[in-house]
Amino acid sequence: MSWVLNLSPFLAQLGIDGVLFITLQYLVWRGGIEVNYGALFDLMQKGICFFYPSGLLGFVLANVPFAGAFATGFVLGVKAG
Repeated sequence: MSWVLNLSPFLAQLGIDGVLFITLQYLVWRGGIEVNYGALFDLMQKGICFFYPSGLLGFVLANVPFAGAFATGFVLGVKAG
């Protein structure tokens, strides 16, 4: 039962975020606020380009699974003796 109590703040935050999102969508639909979808699309493209796998970032992202597996194996090996 304690896991429910630990999960409840997370669910409450999801509920609050959901209500805010629905409120914003309602205001857009009624014309209360206006969303510049072109600027939003450009912002999203800039964010995606930042994570594009090229150069050093691509090298790091390609080797993260290996590094995690190596570190886990190393720790388990040291603990096992």
